[in-house]
Amino acid sequence: LAILTLFYVRRHDVELSFNPGELLRLLRVSAPYLMSSLIVVAYNEVDKQIIAALLDERAVGYYATAATLFSTVMFIPVVFSAALFPMMARSYSSSPDMLVTMNRKSLDLMFIVGIPVSLGIMAIARPLVELVYGPEFAPAGAILSVLAVSIVFVYQNILISQILTSSERVGSWVIVMVVATIVRIILHIILVPWCQR
Repeated sequence: LAILTLFYVRRHDVELSFNPGELLRLLRVSAPYLMSSLIVVAYNEVDKQIIAALLDERAVGYYATAATLFSTVMFIPVVFSAALFPMMARSYSSSPDMLVTMNRKSLDLMFIVGIPVSLGIMAIARPLVELVYGPEFAPAGAILSVLAVSIVFVYQNILISQILTSSERVGSWVIVMVVATIVRIILHIILVPWCQR
């Protein structure tokens, strides 16, 4: 990136300058987006940390195996929402009615797509784990089956995040994710030991 920037500056005779006021403004505007990204990372990683603290390494390995396979099917809503995002952002300012229709149809589509993906992963969870990781990781199949139940909701969740972002409501999404992360931590602390009884 630095080399490309240097090449562009030399080729187009750009004069570089530093404006502290503009930098602070950019930081202030981008802060919600940074917070959103950090909270999503925390939300996705907190479960592994709690399991590691409460259980042994074997349990962490089984869960990490299932979580890795689970994450592979997340490309569907990610790619779909990324392709749709420019149109969402454009419609937010130019045609709010069209945005509402587009959002509704997109959510319906992700729901319809999510159901067979969820049922399919549930049906082949154990064979899939054994195929990819070997028979010694077979217990991860049960974990993957449970995770697969949430696929429909996660698909909706990913799309809703893009809808809020395109509508300049990142702050609302940050609040939702903070609450969801706190609830996730509490549920893991309660349910992980209970499931071991």
